[in-house]
Amino acid sequence: SAGTRLVPVPAYEPTEAERLSAEMGELLAYLSSTDWYGIRLAETGEEPPLEVSNKRQVARNRISEIRELLKEVASGLADDVR
Repeated sequence: SAGTRLVPVPAYEPTEAERLSAEMGELLAYLSSTDWYGIRLAETGEEPPLEVSNKRQVARNRISEIRELLKEVASGLADDVR
């Protein structure tokens, strides 16, 4: 109708927990996509490229950090509810 006015809706901003979970998902997907190097090492003794080994270690370290951060976020949320 003539009197209807559209109000802009602000863009959705993910929460910190959502951002961390998404990052962890990407890191886990990378680890999954490179797991075959471990099988090749076990079967043939051929080492994975150093870049892959290093990147996997960085991913594992970051996943551990994210898990701790998510615990802190969850703890903060629980405190907010109390």
